[in-house]
This record gives sequence, C-alpha cells and structure tokens, in this order.
Amino acid sequence: MDRLADVGRIENINFSPDYWSGSGVSNAPIKGSTFENYIYNNATGILMKRNDWSYTCYVNISGYNTGDVVQFSKTKISATKHQQLRF
Repeated sequence: MDRLADVGRIENINFSPDYWSGSGVSNAPIKGSTFENYIYNNATGILMKRNDWSYTCYVNISGYNTGDVVQFSKTKISATKHQQLRF
C-alpha cells in the first residue's frame, strides 16, 4: 500500500497459498505445486509505504517469504504512520 491518504483498515485477513489452491476456481493451482514454492521463496504478504494513519490488525500470513515490510515511498512525503496489532 502506498499513498494512502485516508484512514485505511486491514482487519481479520489471512494470507496463504492454500486459499487459492483450495478455492475450487477453474485453473487454480494444485496444492503442493510449484506456485507454493514460488510464493514461499519470492512473495511478500503486505508491503506498506506511505500511509496516513492506517490500522492493520488480526493478520495472519503463512507460506510467504516475507510477511510484512515497511518501506519508504518514492513520493515527496514519505512518512508511514500506521498501527499494527495482533500480527
């Protein structure tokens, strides 16, 4: 998330490659296939950049290389002001 200029909320979210493989959606990857390895080795669950007072709570991230990353934005105003709870 970058350049969020309002009070954003991310609550009660679960990130896992199991959701896609178990979704029943046509062309969804099969559980245990190479996509899980790719996500585990390369993916980030949440990338936070410039945010004005967003709230992130009750988030579970599994099967990803990195769960949560906070970075500076490339915008002129680069501050990140957010709260995280029960990550």
